[in-house]
Amino acid sequence: MFFNKRPFTDWSINYEAKSEGISGNNSPYILPIFLISKDKLRNSLKADTEQYKKAEKLSDFLWSTNEKAKGASLEAFYEHRKNIKEKFSPDEYFILLVGRKYKSSGCFFGSYQKKLSFINDEPHKEYEETELQEYFNGFYEYIISHYSYLYIPVETDVQTYTKLETQDMQKLMDKNVQSEIEKAITQKTISQINGHLDKFVKDIESVLETYTYKGKYRFLK
Repeated sequence: MFFNKRPFTDWSINYEAKSEGISGNNSPYILPIFLISKDKLRNSLKADTEQYKKAEKLSDFLWSTNEKAKGASLEAFYEHRKNIKEKFSPDEYFILLVGRKYKSSGCFFGSYQKKLSFINDEPHKEYEETELQEYFNGFYEYIISHYSYLYIPVETDVQTYTKLETQDMQKLMDKNVQSEIEKAITQKTISQINGHLDKFVKDIESVLETYTYKGKYRFLK
């Protein structure tokens, strides 16, 4: 749902969460941790460059921060980050957090929602939620555009599997169907097809002695 931008009506929320209320601080959310090689994020077009710079600032913050918060979520993140640093260099990789809250189109950063003071020119200055969303406008779309995600439930039967749409199959094979067809059909193949079509029309004319084909059938190009 997160990577395919599915509507909030598709979110699976358990009964316990619903009984406790799913608004305000209890609102469900999806918040993945991304570890992305810096040379994998697009950084050529102007719009991409602006988002790339935001990724740099957010990553620098997340690699170094030791902000405290209630609960054990941040401690778990810091332990996870420690393990990541043993294998991946902050000089070569971005570590990013960006998510969505239920029924909200804005970016969500969990416990850091009010801690990202780098978005303005005055460090440690408090900011409004509208300022945060304005700064990160388009950031969620930019990050997930680098991913293709296809979910196939384990209970999927053969009949349902064969109904996967072309776009989904391309994701699964990591290949462009049109490009693969173009590679398979060479100029020699096209010439052979045209030759067979020409012979086919002449065979019809020989069978129907009084009929002569006057039209122009379309050759493949």
